[in-house]
Amino acid sequence: MLSLAGALFLGCSLPAYAETKAALSIEAKMGAQYDSSISVDQTDLSARQGDTALLLGISGRYRLLKSGKTNLTIGYDFDQTVYEDVADFNLQIHSPSISASTQIGGATLSADYRFYHMKLGGNAFLDMHTASPALGGFVAPGLFLRGAYGYTRKNFATADKLDAQTHSADLGGWYFFSKRRAFMNLSARFEREDANDAAYDFKSWQTAARLQLPLTLINSASRIRAGFTYRTRHYLGTFPSIGAARRESRYSYSLASDIPLGSGFTLRPEWRTIDRHSNYTPANYLENIATLSFVYRR
Repeated sequence: MLSLAGALFLGCSLPAYAETKAALSIEAKMGAQYDSSISVDQTDLSARQGDTALLLGISGRYRLLKSGKTNLTIGYDFDQTVYEDVADFNLQIHSPSISASTQIGGATLSADYRFYHMKLGGNAFLDMHTASPALGGFVAPGLFLRGAYGYTRKNFATADKLDAQTHSADLGGWYFFSKRRAFMNLSARFEREDANDAAYDFKSWQTAARLQLPLTLINSASRIRAGFTYRTRHYLGTFPSIGAARRESRYSYSLASDIPLGSGFTLRPEWRTIDRHSNYTPANYLENIATLSFVYRR
């Protein structure tokens, strides 16, 4: 599924102290993926088939400023998905970003801005701006809480009715253990989107649970992650093609592992299942995605 749900769920990102201490960090990846039901949920497009794809990506972060307890970091991410048969669904994403954080007592105050420029099938698809201030801190040994507000502005190249402004509120909690190599995370999000066409206005509620554990049977530095997300979305007007209010619920399951191979390389297998239910037929489907990637970090 071509979705930015994970990128936009700002409240589920790891606390800042989990980031690298190096001024410059780079990550590159190459992998293969099979998607059983290729779709673009932002516009309800579906290929009505599965396909294999080549995945390419590179990300970079550079810390511009570190003064006392204040940090300023810029970043850039590039991702490309190239399908074997359905080239119209090839997705390319360019995403520059800037983030700032500072310590206030025992809390971390941060602000993030990110711009997305997306192409679908080689053509301009969507430009999106996101901004999120957040406040987080440890409230007990190993327990970190974080709250965030998010603003998103969407501008579609060929679907002006879907252009929208979105406001969201996020709350997340992490419990770290095993020398911070393992954690449990629970998070919740409320979202309100106002589109150019009122038929696409909606309210959404999302809850998620994640678990990361060391995977010592393979390698002392390996880890395994499991996740579950439930999202419900209620559209606020009458949806034209069904003559009623549109309703959706989505259950997402994920299982992934990072297995270090040495010299900065990591093998990352991943499985995701999306079970989407809706009274609007194009948004009602079951999707399974299997991915195997090689990741290099420095």
